Amino acid sequence: MLPERVTTAEKMKIVWDLANQGIPRMKGAIAEIAERLKLSDSTVYRYISLWEKASDKKS
Repeated sequence: MLPERVTTAEKMKIVWDLANQGIPRMKGAIAEIAERLKLSDSTVYRYISLWEKASDKKS
C-alpha cells in the first residue's frame, strides 16, 4: 500500500493499531512510522494522543 494513496483516516487507524500493540514505545519507532506513512513526527504523536483519549473514554 503506497502512503500517497492512503487516506488520513486510514493512516490514523494504522497508527492506532500500532499504538494498541505498544510499538510507538520502542526506540525510533515514531520516526520510522512517520517516514513510512509520509507523516511528520508531530502528526504521529497527535494521532497517538487521540488514541489515548479514545482509550480513556472506553475505560
